[in-house]
Amino acid sequence: MPILVALFIRYQYALMGTIAFIFTGILSYLFKKVLFKGLPRPTAFFTNGELTNLISNFDYHTHNSFPSGHTMTAFAMLLFIAFMINKKWFSILAICLAILVALSRVYLLQHFFVDVYVGSILGIISVLIANVIVNRFFVQKYPILQQRLKLKI
Repeated sequence: MPILVALFIRYQYALMGTIAFIFTGILSYLFKKVLFKGLPRPTAFFTNGELTNLISNFDYHTHNSFPSGHTMTAFAMLLFIAFMINKKWFSILAICLAILVALSRVYLLQHFFVDVYVGSILGIISVLIANVIVNRFFVQKYPILQQRLKLKI
């Protein structure tokens, strides 16, 4: 959805968002399914009765913990939107919302702290790399990407 909105703001943002989200998907897949396949989540790691206050009727996952894909996506999406809006107050709000997503993943025993920490870093890095790729390889070659569309949201 943010990428569709970006099409009406600036082509450069839409391209950056597309590259960033493809990159986060590839990173998430590589880490979860190739490099750290089967790494236990908190509910599978603590099996000696340490977890007593579990939520009833909640689907707790047990494997492929590292890194947190939800956190990676939240940080990537909110940083991407902060690039588009470019207001200090929104950047602060975006980081707070992304941190809440990360904390919810730990609170719901879906991830360890290190999972959400690395997920947040990977989400930020993916947007920054996408920004460099778009600015270096597309905007310099195709100046039309720098122009704003006449449509207002």
